[in-house]
Amino acid sequence: MNIHPKPDQSFCPVVQTRDVATQTETSGINHLGKEVKLIAPRYLYNTCFPHQRTKVCQEELSRKIKIIRTNASLINFPLIETTLLAKYGLSKCIAKEQGKRFIAECAIATAINVQMPIGKTEGRLEGGGLQYLGECINSLETLMVEGWNIEASKRLKKNLVYETTRITIPYENLNSDRKAAVKNYILKNQTLFVNDAATEKTTQALNLFRHQLAYQNALGLYPRTPQLFDLSSPQTIIDIEANRVFPGDESGVQEIRGVLQAKMTRVLAQMTDPDSELVSMMLDDKRAAGMLAAVDKQILRTALTHRHAQMPIPGPEACLFYLQFAFEFRASLMSSGLDPEALSSIIVGCLNVHQLAKRDQKIQQVEISSESLLKAWSQSSRILSVLSYIKTSNDMEVLVKECGKQLTYVPDTNFFRMINNPWVCEKFKITPQYAPEYHQNNQPGSSSAPGFIANSGNDTRKRPAKSDNTVPHASKMARPTE
Repeated sequence: MNIHPKPDQSFCPVVQTRDVATQTETSGINHLGKEVKLIAPRYLYNTCFPHQRTKVCQEELSRKIKIIRTNASLINFPLIETTLLAKYGLSKCIAKEQGKRFIAECAIATAINVQMPIGKTEGRLEGGGLQYLGECINSLETLMVEGWNIEASKRLKKNLVYETTRITIPYENLNSDRKAAVKNYILKNQTLFVNDAATEKTTQALNLFRHQLAYQNALGLYPRTPQLFDLSSPQTIIDIEANRVFPGDESGVQEIRGVLQAKMTRVLAQMTDPDSELVSMMLDDKRAAGMLAAVDKQILRTALTHRHAQMPIPGPEACLFYLQFAFEFRASLMSSGLDPEALSSIIVGCLNVHQLAKRDQKIQQVEISSESLLKAWSQSSRILSVLSYIKTSNDMEVLVKECGKQLTYVPDTNFFRMINNPWVCEKFKITPQYAPEYHQNNQPGSSSAPGFIANSGNDTRKRPAKSDNTVPHASKMARPTE
């Protein structure tokens, strides 16, 4: 890849700290260079009816393109053009040379905020870590060169989150309308492309480009073209997920991907071995499944390590157990030499493969494309929302209280709640019974009852067994290590 030298930004005709919000105000007076205060950015828009949203988003895009062209001397267009065409396979889509610059402008427009903050604003605006236009361009170019950079990815993600949560019409989500605006803009310029199919391919590539930035997947596609994968091989499954998280051929990407693959290999071996340290940890810790009677432990041990269908991975329900353990017992995992992030990554990889393979898959050769992999990831995210339901379900409070009538103390962990969840019990064919040593042997309120804390009245409270980590909400989990 030819990386052209960056232009000298010190002689730019337009300063980098210019507020892009000046290009987004919907009032009649809208001059380049006019500063717009950032107190309540969403009120730059008036409440719109659904039929007006398309127009609003088209005006947004038009202003973004204008500010990009006004600040063109900040941008290393040849680098962005070359990388985008190569990564997304768009070289054969271009009919005219101007098409390269057009694609680059669309990509930048779809990546930057509608309203960029003025100057360096670290910590000043809500959310913090936002970038002004020059910094945003630098982050994009860093990803183009390095393939993956955690700092650049985080900053760009914050810019996009800011746009979708703050720069919008009140009570409306404009994501689909913004995508439609880009698509319409491309259609109006379709003479730059060889045919209608090329125009559509470019539209889809730009949508995926923005999606990857929003989820910190860096740039590029995996796999670039649909190909067959043998799902009977553990290494294939590990490679699919590691390449999905860190796509690219750059040496830095290959190095960090190799580290992740090695960690995932070890974790997967532990997940499918009934006698592994990971499984034993889950079944012995009294905050997890350690309170179960021996019979239930054996059922759970078998269910957790059972290889699904013809593939060397656990079933989707077992993956939820492993994922909850990764969230709630990070310190325990790390003390045993297992990486919680690698465990989360392989679980997401397993769930994706469950979506990619047909339910009764007998032929192990499965064709996977970047589109099908993205769809599988979306479906896996819905499965992971089960953990959030288990954590917040009102029924779980009732179940925990019922457990309190049987047990000397009740573990205050989501893993314990999972074991007692009816949905989980049905899937694993267990009715939780507890080991005799954990049963309550004294009447409630007795000061001699082990594990009890007596109140001034007749009421008593259980002393909970806390987990060793705070459990994040399901919306924060398993983001491709993303």
